[in-house]
Amino acid sequence: MSRKKIQACIVTAAAALILFGCTKDPPQATESVQEEAGAEEQTEEYPQDVSVPEENVTDTDREAEEKEKEENGFSWSGDMKMLFGDHPAHEYLQLPDLSTIDMSYKAPEITEKEVKGYASFSKNAVPVDDPDAKAREGDYVNVILDVKSEWYSYRTEEDLWVGEGLYDKPIEDAIKGMRVGDEKRIEFKEEGNINSTECTITLLSISRAEEAVEDEYSIAETEYKELRESAAKDAFFERVFAEIRDKSTVLAYPGDLAGELRQEYEDRYSAGYGSIETFFKTCEVDPESFYKDEETEVKKKLLDRMVGDALCEKAGLTENDPEYKELLETVEEDTDKKILYELAIWRIAAAKQ
Repeated sequence: MSRKKIQACIVTAAAALILFGCTKDPPQATESVQEEAGAEEQTEEYPQDVSVPEENVTDTDREAEEKEKEENGFSWSGDMKMLFGDHPAHEYLQLPDLSTIDMSYKAPEITEKEVKGYASFSKNAVPVDDPDAKAREGDYVNVILDVKSEWYSYRTEEDLWVGEGLYDKPIEDAIKGMRVGDEKRIEFKEEGNINSTECTITLLSISRAEEAVEDEYSIAETEYKELRESAAKDAFFERVFAEIRDKSTVLAYPGDLAGELRQEYEDRYSAGYGSIETFFKTCEVDPESFYKDEETEVKKKLLDRMVGDALCEKAGLTENDPEYKELLETVEEDTDKKILYELAIWRIAAAKQ
């Protein structure tokens, strides 16, 4: 997920109405990852769940799990093996053999033409007023992107240089030929992901520019190289993390974190209603469908956190690491520990060289 992609759409009470609507038709649950009784195979989208050996489950674990279920009014599906309290990362998740993961990084190749184009747009871009003008390679466009995938969704407004290579190529290619006001829906697979990503593109404006002068070129060259390298490193992290996640084996889920994420999920919808029960009644939402959707989303977030924590454990990395603290000074916050997990992957990749 590039840094642009990790911008989450905060769902307020109004958004809840948009998503579910106060109608008599309950929301349809997304495809559950729970294992059906007697099923021989699980879906390939998720790592395999395995049972926690009975001898490793303590009475305290059982009591805490039953209490958590009782307090929250419903039970997780049968394959949600929980561990409560503090446990090392390897007790939650088993990483695959990392020697089988391609962790080679290739720096982007940058041409003089690309730098000159970037310099022109960063200094001299002007709006195209012709309503019949179609976006083409080299244009600077303002778009709204509504992106949905198995692992994340977001809606964002972006300024893109078509052909720049800083965003997903299928998105940049789809913009070509669009007019201002056009809307286009595409579906594609990102590198390293087995699931498709959907994107609805709305073109808001087109700008074009003249050739940049020499002093503008020299300044833009450094900026452009930094942008391309940042995008390439983001793509590397996404690819490696996705492959590791898909090949990992879940041993148990962190029960305390699961409870926190469930509460966050329910708070998004109950905001403005006083309670989740009032939300159900007001908008005529089927609780069973709601909780199935909740479990699916929480599972995804738990898995990302479990994989990241296991990678940190493998790399011997903690949040007190001096390099990590230095990186934190360059950002407002480390959303979902993304910077920490990126650092873990870089260290593991370096150790493999």
